[in-house]
Amino acid sequence: MIEFKGQITFIDDREITIKLSKDKSITLPFHPDLNDFNIGDSISVGLDREFISNSSPAASNILNELINPSH
Repeated sequence: MIEFKGQITFIDDREITIKLSKDKSITLPFHPDLNDFNIGDSISVGLDREFISNSSPAASNILNELINPSH
C-alpha cells in the first residue's frame, strides 16, 4: 500500500479528483466513505500496487512518478 496526500479539487457521486502536487492530479472512482469530504479538503489515499497497475496509462504514469521521482 502506498499513501498519497493531496487536496480535493473536484468531487461528485461518481469520481473524485485529488491534486497531488503543483502539476499532478489524479481522478479516482468515488467511494461512499468520501461522503463527508468537500472541495478544498486535504486527504490521504492508500493505493495498492495492483490498483496503480490497473489504472489508466496517464494515471499510472503520474502515480509511478510520485513513487519514484526522476529528479
